[in-house]
Amino acid sequence: MTGSHPSLEKYEQEENRYWQQLRQEFNRYKSELDVTNVELAEGLGISRQPLVSFMNNSSHKLPIRRSHLMRLWDFLTAPEQIEHKNISDEAKSNREQLRETGANSLLKAAGFLPSSTNMILEVEPSRHQQLQRIASRLSNLPFTEFTDFIKITEAIEDEIVARYDRVSIADEQPVIDGYGSLKNIDTIVKQWWNDRIHHKKPSKKMLQALQEAITKLIALGKSEFNKLELFELFLCILENEQTADKMNKFLRKIRVTECQFKTLTFSLEEDTDDPGIKQLLKNAGIQAERCLRDDLYPEISDTAIEVSVTCNFGKTNQNVCWQYSSSGTYYDNMLAAVARGMGYRSSLKLVDLASRSLGRREVTTRLVKASATLKDEGTNDRGEKCYQGVWIDLDTITSILQSLVLAVRSWLSENLVDDELCKSYYEVCEAIANIENNLTYCQKLTSGYVFQIDRRLNDQSVRSYLKAASDQIQEIQKKSLKAYPIFKDFYESDLDRQWCMANLILARSAHIQINMTEAAEFLSEVRYSLNGNRQISEYKPVVIMYRLEEMLHRFLSGDSHFIHGKQWQFPPSSYNINDCLDELKNHIKEGNLKYGSYPGRFDFDVYLCASEIFTLSARLDFCSELESVEKLGRAAENFLMAAYCSSKIGLRLKAAHLLANASRVYCRLGDGDRSQNLADLTENIIKAEIKPTDVFSYQEAILAEVNIARGEKLLLIDGLFKKALTMFLMSLKGSIYLGFTRLIAQNFYNIGRACKQLETSDLKFAMLLKKSFDKQDLELFDEKKGWQKTEVATAAIHFLSNLEASADWETIAKLFKEEAKSIWHQWFAEANPGQEGNHPIEDAIDNYKFLCRLK
Repeated sequence: MTGSHPSLEKYEQEENRYWQQLRQEFNRYKSELDVTNVELAEGLGISRQPLVSFMNNSSHKLPIRRSHLMRLWDFLTAPEQIEHKNISDEAKSNREQLRETGANSLLKAAGFLPSSTNMILEVEPSRHQQLQRIASRLSNLPFTEFTDFIKITEAIEDEIVARYDRVSIADEQPVIDGYGSLKNIDTIVKQWWNDRIHHKKPSKKMLQALQEAITKLIALGKSEFNKLELFELFLCILENEQTADKMNKFLRKIRVTECQFKTLTFSLEEDTDDPGIKQLLKNAGIQAERCLRDDLYPEISDTAIEVSVTCNFGKTNQNVCWQYSSSGTYYDNMLAAVARGMGYRSSLKLVDLASRSLGRREVTTRLVKASATLKDEGTNDRGEKCYQGVWIDLDTITSILQSLVLAVRSWLSENLVDDELCKSYYEVCEAIANIENNLTYCQKLTSGYVFQIDRRLNDQSVRSYLKAASDQIQEIQKKSLKAYPIFKDFYESDLDRQWCMANLILARSAHIQINMTEAAEFLSEVRYSLNGNRQISEYKPVVIMYRLEEMLHRFLSGDSHFIHGKQWQFPPSSYNINDCLDELKNHIKEGNLKYGSYPGRFDFDVYLCASEIFTLSARLDFCSELESVEKLGRAAENFLMAAYCSSKIGLRLKAAHLLANASRVYCRLGDGDRSQNLADLTENIIKAEIKPTDVFSYQEAILAEVNIARGEKLLLIDGLFKKALTMFLMSLKGSIYLGFTRLIAQNFYNIGRACKQLETSDLKFAMLLKKSFDKQDLELFDEKKGWQKTEVATAAIHFLSNLEASADWETIAKLFKEEAKSIWHQWFAEANPGQEGNHPIEDAIDNYKFLCRLK
């Protein structure tokens, strides 16, 4: 053969595809018709051995012709054969159905022409020529976009409805009116066939599916159906039955069962009556938006919506819930939830979405017909591959979502070619959805300093769940993605992001409880992933949150160059927080579709990232600034902007804690009114979040930051030292219960400051301590009663228990100040083993400049 002639390999590959399709069809027969290899071989008229070799892929071909397949179909579906077969009733019913539908699907699977070429369009033969001409025109029109083709076909369909259906199938009195009239369905549909309104004779399976659909709609409140509605429903079901006929059984019954919307955004201003605070919060929100939006178009929604779409995969317990949150519209969010959940967002593009109401306008419960069209992004413009789904239901949202799922299902059926692959798809899909939903939940718990065992997390603590989730993600990556490479396109980016986020939350919880070794390990894991995985390093929210957590780690570990040089404030530094803000703004503009981020849309990760940027900038300035009123004022602004961003995604406790910190900043600035009003606002928000099921100890403990804010105002502005001490002791008790180590250290320091001011008082510290920490209170700190022990919290209890009752105020002040210093030093020593020196905050504590009033 000369070089100018094509190789046979190209055509052999095409032939092999047909053999693979035939093998799949045989497997379907075995599953649905209870067919054995012996029966297949007997029906084909060949020996059993070549059939077995073909089915287990040892051989790629069979010694058969078209006539063998016709013989097999006749053999399997012959009434006398079915009657005497010892198979299930369902298998018998399926064989009878195959007898009705014919052998065309079997012939097409093997690449043979169907039995009747003039019936491919499934129309009245006398009209075949005219319809073939229209089909040819539509097939060859030079459309620049596939959506143009969709619009023309929909226009033709609308014209048929307007000119013919409404005349032939008049919009008259209901033909179905409640359950009692369901028996009329068979007669009506068969009459359509007799009147040639529909060419193909309706099968038993088709009539049953129509009856089931109507029964469901009646149960949902649609009791009346006229002939036109019935006809549209019939055509929709027929189309979907034909589409699903050759699909794997795991894909056929994917159904949207529920779609819920929840407004995440809440207004901070609603929980305060003070007009000055209302304006302060409003200004902070405007400033935060300016920092994030720049020149973005103004039509971005101000409200973040969380959507939850629940899909059933065929069995009662096979439900998967996909969640997505952003500032987009309801429709944007629900479509994004399905795209991320089903794993097609990098492969398919939504090119058309349409819906219209059916039936009479005066009827309150009208059916809605929706269609969704997806284009395969891997195809070029001249060879577009598109998938369309059509669905009719009682509401627009369900109709649109189900039509979208049906379009995706057609795409999946081409990519998932056997039972094992389809089953694994469901399992991976479910696992990733559950991890995603629980990661969001863990973010909320960590923001509220909730580390106790939680029922939603299978009676695990946040840390235990996240560690298990991290292992589960790696297990899916190693087993499922490696065994089925196609899943990499579906879910690899999601798993990479989830794994990094799980470790970042773990690092944050370790920092809250000041476990520097663990925090460093979790950050190291994320750093390794970012350095070794180009894909995840392109997802800026993860990159930014890693850098922020690393900066927090440097501060807590006592990095003197970082703290004294205030590297987070200056452009030359690699830790400059403003660089993080610039990167986030670029991410908002550009998006990253692979990770479910859409250009111009503020999703959960974006607002969380923005909140963390403002929070860290404020916290570092708050703790390290000892002189500049201007910089401390900027810290207050950043705390308020961080609270605003948290309020956008419903993180109420996080927003409350940030407001408490803003209150503390204003106290240091000498603004007692703002400090007081912000503390009141914080308490209002927190108390509204406390659930009746929360244990009383937690209900008290969660107010720890409010109490320290109130105590600092009493100490620094009001000069009411005894009352200040009482508030600090209450805050200390709460911070020990929460395991909030940083707040424990700050409360020790504040108690020391208050005691110093009471050196001449006749009061006894032991009496005040007993009121806050009596024997009963100390017993609350018991692991068996739900308390999560941390090293510093345990040491704090030990320290309090061993204080001398007769110690004077000066001694008490020194002991608490030294205990505060020892905690900061412990963090320094743990993060810098073998290194001499102190944490810079220790020096500020020594001379009482730490958290001092500057104005």
